[in-house]
Amino acid sequence: MEQHKPVSATKAIYELDCFTPSQQSFLPEATEQDADWTEITDTLDALIRQPANTRPS
Repeated sequence: MEQHKPVSATKAIYELDCFTPSQQSFLPEATEQDADWTEITDTLDALIRQPANTRPS
């Protein structure tokens, strides 16, 4: 996940290029259906939008 940070705040999580087409299809469905996955997808969305964890070399 760190290698894809930071991501645009204007793109929905399912629009991000780091996900496969099947993942991009699953993410909005999970949220729309209020499935058990909703909380997990919300957490993933929040985590991927945080600044990258950079360490000095």
